[in-house]
Amino acid sequence: MRDTQNEDALVRDNKADKALPAHDIVRVENLHLDIDLKGADLNIIRGASFRIPAGKTVALVGESGSGKSIISQAILGILPKVASITSGHIWWKEKSTDIPLDLAPLMDNSKERIALRGGKMSIIFQEPMTSLSPLHTIGNQIGEALELHRPVKGDDARKTVVDMLNLVGFPNPDAAYSMYPMELSGGLRQRAMIAMALICHPALLIADEPTTALDVSMQAKILSLLNSLQERLGMAVLLITHDLGVVANMADEVVVMYHGQIMEAGTREAIFRNPQHPYLKALLNAVPDLSMGYDEKLQSLRDIDHEIPASMRGVANERSEDADEILLKVRNLTKTFTTRKRKGWFGKEPHTVNAVDDVSFNVRRGECFGLVGESGCGKTTTLKMIVRALSSDEGAIDWIDENKTVDLTQLDGKELKNFRRRMQMVFQDPFSSLSPRSTVLNILREPMEVHNMGSSAQMKEYASDLLRLVGLQPTYLGRYPHSFSGGQRQRIGIARALALRPELLVLDEPVSALDVSVQAQVLNLLKQLQSELGLTYIFISHNLAVVRYIADQIGVMFKGQLVEIAPREELFENPVHSYTRALLEVVPHADLDHPLDFDRINRDMASEGRNWDEPFISTMGVDSPESDMEMVQLSPRHRVRAREGSDPAHLLSFAK
Repeated sequence: MRDTQNEDALVRDNKADKALPAHDIVRVENLHLDIDLKGADLNIIRGASFRIPAGKTVALVGESGSGKSIISQAILGILPKVASITSGHIWWKEKSTDIPLDLAPLMDNSKERIALRGGKMSIIFQEPMTSLSPLHTIGNQIGEALELHRPVKGDDARKTVVDMLNLVGFPNPDAAYSMYPMELSGGLRQRAMIAMALICHPALLIADEPTTALDVSMQAKILSLLNSLQERLGMAVLLITHDLGVVANMADEVVVMYHGQIMEAGTREAIFRNPQHPYLKALLNAVPDLSMGYDEKLQSLRDIDHEIPASMRGVANERSEDADEILLKVRNLTKTFTTRKRKGWFGKEPHTVNAVDDVSFNVRRGECFGLVGESGCGKTTTLKMIVRALSSDEGAIDWIDENKTVDLTQLDGKELKNFRRRMQMVFQDPFSSLSPRSTVLNILREPMEVHNMGSSAQMKEYASDLLRLVGLQPTYLGRYPHSFSGGQRQRIGIARALALRPELLVLDEPVSALDVSVQAQVLNLLKQLQSELGLTYIFISHNLAVVRYIADQIGVMFKGQLVEIAPREELFENPVHSYTRALLEVVPHADLDHPLDFDRINRDMASEGRNWDEPFISTMGVDSPESDMEMVQLSPRHRVRAREGSDPAHLLSFAK
């Protein structure tokens, strides 16, 4: 059984230690690290030096490929076989009275390393689904980490694991112990990873992009959880991220990296209020923020030089005449899924989930319509129905062109194939959406071949034009996706979507996998292409600052329903619905004057449908098939979901 008195004493000791000046639990000194590339050594970390004070949070910031993650692997002793430390020191000193231990010369499988790894220092990885074993229960995986480093077995181990699951916020820890990762949401999987990392109460926690894959409200909850656990356990945290909003709310000290070197380091106050290095200033300017001007352009570190090929120069002129007309009208779209999870008297009974429930909105020609909401709210399912990757249960999707209306839900066979040229999709993950066995030429040529667009020579010439369009060189046609960076792969995905010269692009989280500087590049490119080619976008994201930057009209979804639709200025300046206001309050700003209120995040459950203002709550009950809710018109293009007959003036009084 766990000794709660001893644990409480440990917490008190930790708090007492934090009142004293913190010693450095880790000190990296002049670290050089090489990677062996087929006999040629590549120096990827060049003279890095920084510290991690005990009980404090140090943020390691930089673009993808800057060396952040491999430094954390060197500290933890999990370097890939091709990597090696060539010089420098990594000093470890758990307590102020300890003699420092240099980790750099130790083998990764040495006794000292194994004793430290998992017991004294641990890591949370970026993607919990790929980090957790799909074949073992959550309890088994967390229990394994505990039994490796602590003399705890059997029922005592299970109780300790359940207590930790409760500590990290699982709603039903006993049931979660026997569940598999695939049965948990993204947020709960990340909590399970945190529980596994903290089960031995480490002195150092390395968090490698712990919230990148999470939506804005779940991100705020995980950050709040890490903040409270750090205070309770008194551990140091090395936070690896490219999200400067997270850094501004979590870090005590910040280390900025670029191409294996440290450009600037200092306290959070110094870094954000008085940045010195041009690279740091450029990073801060590349972050989309809710305080930006609506017409302000993101300042990317490297602008994309692109050109409009002659074959596409007339497209914008052809479409500009109809810029104010409705292109797509989504009417009462509904989609349900049936699972067999609930147990009844005679085994498992069907359980119906309303993924999309009576969703309606219009997309005007030449505009960008943004869809925002938490993971699982129905955004991607809605998009899949629009592009006909899924069939809807009810509703219509009307395509309006030259006073003719075509219901896309009724198209099939050759009609549907021909129509797909007019509407294409850009996917979230640029790596998994591109075939690793195909060259860039084959990737771009495939949609042309499906629709018989010219000869082989013409297709190759057009593929070259498409690469120039997205700022890449035609010499890349013979290369494979793995040889490109994330931003370049996403640009190839955009080029493929534009190969058929569509009128509408559907973009599903197209920049969520990219770091802040590359994100700025791609967003600016998308805005330029929209203007130059007369494109119409439907853009979904859980990043509200990104949607604010690129969208003209925005819809907010909650549990399969649209709760508010408005032009971006009205939505961000005067949000009406309780859920919209809750989402905006949990956005982390890269601004020290607008910190997240962690106490309010823990207390306020508005993002879960609780504590909403009275007009936005149905009186019929959540399980009732009937509803007394409707979309109430507040202005010509602003609607909010409220009780039938609600006074618009009364609803507007809830605006922020």
